[in-house]
Amino acid sequence: MYDSKTKETLPGVTVMVNDSTGTATDLDGKFSLEVAPGNFQVQFSFIGFKPTSKEVRTKAGETVTLDIRMLGGAEELNVVTVSGTKTERRLVEETVSIEVLKKDLITNTNSVTLSEAIDKVAGVTMFDNQITIRGGSGYQFGAGSRVLLLINDLPLLSVDRGEIRWNFVPLEIVDQVEVTKSAASALYGASALNGVVNVRTGYAKDKPETEALIYYNGYAKPRNKDYAWWTDAPNNPMRYGGQFSTKHRFGDHDLSIGVNYNKTTGFIRLLDSGFSRLTLQYRHRPHSAPGLSYGILANLMDSQEGDYFFWNSTATGAYVPFGSNGNRERGTISAQRRRSIMIDPWVTYFDKFGNKHTLRFRYYHVNLYFTAANPVADQFLAEYQFQRKYRIGLTTTAGMQAQRFNLTDEDLGNHNGYNVSSYAQMDQKLGRVNLVAGFRYEYFKLDTAFSNGRPVVSAGINYQPGKTTYLRGSFGQGFRFPSIAERYVNESLEGINIFPNPDLQPEYGLNSEIGIKQGFKIGKFLGYADLSLFWMEYWNMTEFTFDVYLPDVLPEGAEAIDYIGFKSINVSRARIAGFEASVYGEGKIGQTLVTWQGGYTYTYGVDLNQGEDVKNIGSYLSKLFKSIGSSSEDVLQPMLRYRMRHSIKNDIQLEYKQFIWGIDVRYYGKVEKVDDIFVAYIPGLKEYRAQNDHGAVLLNLRMGYSFNKYGKLSLIVNNALNSEISYRPARMEAPLNFVLQYKIKI
Repeated sequence: MYDSKTKETLPGVTVMVNDSTGTATDLDGKFSLEVAPGNFQVQFSFIGFKPTSKEVRTKAGETVTLDIRMLGGAEELNVVTVSGTKTERRLVEETVSIEVLKKDLITNTNSVTLSEAIDKVAGVTMFDNQITIRGGSGYQFGAGSRVLLLINDLPLLSVDRGEIRWNFVPLEIVDQVEVTKSAASALYGASALNGVVNVRTGYAKDKPETEALIYYNGYAKPRNKDYAWWTDAPNNPMRYGGQFSTKHRFGDHDLSIGVNYNKTTGFIRLLDSGFSRLTLQYRHRPHSAPGLSYGILANLMDSQEGDYFFWNSTATGAYVPFGSNGNRERGTISAQRRRSIMIDPWVTYFDKFGNKHTLRFRYYHVNLYFTAANPVADQFLAEYQFQRKYRIGLTTTAGMQAQRFNLTDEDLGNHNGYNVSSYAQMDQKLGRVNLVAGFRYEYFKLDTAFSNGRPVVSAGINYQPGKTTYLRGSFGQGFRFPSIAERYVNESLEGINIFPNPDLQPEYGLNSEIGIKQGFKIGKFLGYADLSLFWMEYWNMTEFTFDVYLPDVLPEGAEAIDYIGFKSINVSRARIAGFEASVYGEGKIGQTLVTWQGGYTYTYGVDLNQGEDVKNIGSYLSKLFKSIGSSSEDVLQPMLRYRMRHSIKNDIQLEYKQFIWGIDVRYYGKVEKVDDIFVAYIPGLKEYRAQNDHGAVLLNLRMGYSFNKYGKLSLIVNNALNSEISYRPARMEAPLNFVLQYKIKI
């Protein structure tokens, strides 16, 4: 199934035979149906395209292949996702909020890792390289992500810290990225408590596709010149690298190859990094076995990585980690060399009844070398999924998943465990109504000391009252088992301790939402506006808390200051609610192709242990409405730590003939509540927060010129206002910097 103009395949097209038997095309625009011999009228319909039909005659034992090309007559955008229900569905029909990032936006903004790209999505904040959606997470220092990363529907979190390794995602062969802003544990399991990021890789089309990209990223001095430690350094901070991808189809074989290289001399002193990554993807759809396809995805990376706790001071050391003092002593920097390997074989089969059987496997290996502990982690995962579409508009999806993991680490100790789960979901379409209901049970075991099992459910509805108007409501439960690092880490960096908590309990919660999505058309420009209200409740919520953790008996000669530091603790009950307004559109205005993506998110999260005035729903709602325009003490006092109430994001791109322009404007509200002892302990933090009692504006600009077959040259200016930005207290973001990028398609 193809778009007659663009020749792109069309997933999600409704296929009906004699108005009785039906199915839908998959992500490759393919479908299969078994019918009795005879003459048939096959009808094809898809929103935004003119309906078409074809007369088909079949004989006993005959297989008929159709090549259908549909003509566009678009009234609304045709964006198809799979993350909401594990089946292809138009975005407007989803029962939860989902945002889609296209590959072009990722490359046009020179997003080197997925974290840089995903920070453009409304409601998403990258906080210390850890994702939070609508304020669902605070400061965790990388451990215990509440958002689950999927690559082609399979979860990918590190064994030791339960974190997302953003630089391991093979952006060079990515087709699109889907961000689900709701609990999705019923479909995807543990750690999908605050949402899901599903990365979908692309396959070769009829014509081969080869693309190469190189870039250089240089940094200017910050607005406060005293912060620029590199004034007397031999080299300024910089980042450079490139990527290459090629996709080819050889008969019924598909092959994709991706290569990526990056080297970074960081604007944070001594925090250098880089990676080399190779990705191979193969798929075979044998003509001799209709309905069968199988393949493998292999991703290999060698990387140098690092992170740090907080700055040295605000006088001259805002870009210098605490304890390093500008010399080669690394202070609070944690540096690593990492080898990562992921191998994903899979097989899919459509049987003669139209049922879909999918079997997926994953082997994920990580080795941190050049470290004293020399940790090695291995993860084995297997999933079987069954899906059936009924002619009454019902789709059922069910499956089983099992995972085994092992960790060898002299610091964290040696650990092993497993989790097993089963899930089921029903998706019923009744005219203008879509109903979704799901269930999952998951059991987790770590060593012999900890085990836990939990059932979760989800439900949702989408109703189309008008031609391009869609109302939705959803409810979903989520959970997360604590990571090994959260329970067992025991580390000290320059006197800053991280304490273990072997008694840390799983956290769980629920996420509910109501929303409306309105499609609009202005000439040839198509888009939709979205408004949603969300409400999250958490139990045993885990927060990375800075405090004094004295033992029951103080050892002889020890002092209280020896026990100051961070620890993951359960803060029990929490509530987060707010609203989000977003817009997405693309199309031509005159002769200019315009793409617009943006939104405003307001979130108010509180610790319910802070008093009856936030436990009571009526009192909480009153305080929530008051908080929109107030920063009074009674508003701030019950708030969860390390969160922003306001965020605004807007990205607009214009393409006219061979020119391209883009503007990316963001506003991040101030992180209003932090640990008091953290502010008192960190050098210069109290004074800095007093002087910078406001949010931050980030302005990124880009422009490019296409030389047609000779490629495209782009200039990207990030933080064009040279704003002094500190999302997380005591950690500075990049100053003004520019990127020169050259990209060519062959």
